[in-house]
Amino acid sequence: MPSPEKVLLVHGMGRSAASMLLMSRRLKESGLPTTLFNYFVSLEDLDTISARMMKSVRRFRGRPFALVAHSLGGVLARMNSRALTDAGLCRLVLMGTPNHTPVMARAFKDNPLFRMLAGDAGQKLATPSFHETLPIPAIPTLSFAGSSGPRSRWLPFKGEENDGVVSVGETQLEGAENRVVPGLHTFLMTDRSVTDEIIRFLQEEAG
Repeated sequence: MPSPEKVLLVHGMGRSAASMLLMSRRLKESGLPTTLFNYFVSLEDLDTISARMMKSVRRFRGRPFALVAHSLGGVLARMNSRALTDAGLCRLVLMGTPNHTPVMARAFKDNPLFRMLAGDAGQKLATPSFHETLPIPAIPTLSFAGSSGPRSRWLPFKGEENDGVVSVGETQLEGAENRVVPGLHTFLMTDRSVTDEIIRFLQEEAG
């Protein structure tokens, strides 16, 4: 497996590429050039976002690259994992990505405000059959789950470890190196220890 020459950073739902700027700076300081991908779930459906992401990847001209994604960004990566691998994807990092139907999406899927802000993406996240269609990446994958969210029994997580948005169990991905870290969903991409682990993962000798 080749080492990545570039890293594509993909943000999560309700955020923008600006949320990945600190990570981008740290990766560049470690000798890993980055490219940011931006999207808006309230304005575009997942298929449209997906097509745009693949278009941006084609600019790498088949050279090996890594993809580091937060939350929904990881779902986009899994949607396209086969095509991305064909295009040169050699390592994948997920941060707080729901790899199973998230209870929070199910709880809010019929809420008018959630439907307006989360759009097509929010409805798909709440649908078990959608998650069943997502391929398991066939490349080295590192998945982070935060564990610093509230654990009251009356919350949707029912006492399970979570990052405030996604439970630890919802992030677990078959075949991936699954890590649990003390952190909240919104701040996983700015956590220095998480970034350090990502840098080590991306720079380790290819097997």
